[in-house]
Amino acid sequence: MTNLIERISRGALLGLAILPLVAIAGGAHAATRVKVSDLDLASAGGVAAYEQRAAKAGRNFCSDRAGLSANAACRAGVKAELTAERDRLRQARMEQLGRLMAAR
Repeated sequence: MTNLIERISRGALLGLAILPLVAIAGGAHAATRVKVSDLDLASAGGVAAYEQRAAKAGRNFCSDRAGLSANAACRAGVKAELTAERDRLRQARMEQLGRLMAAR
């Protein structure tokens, strides 16, 4: 029983130690922007162009991070946020197209 409690305690402490790193890595990505006004996110080509721009934005935003793991974590965070934003924009575009088709 004591061994189980020790394991749970270690896991909790590790989780608490990682939280500040996640907060630092995740909080500043809001400044990263990707131009989408000229892209059709309903098409495969538009999504591919967005992915290229997002990767470049991540590299640019995270270029000042010291160490490979910090840079990789930063880029992963930027990619996650930009992917979520892309999905939101794409869904809005698909809904807009659906309304236009329904109106015909």
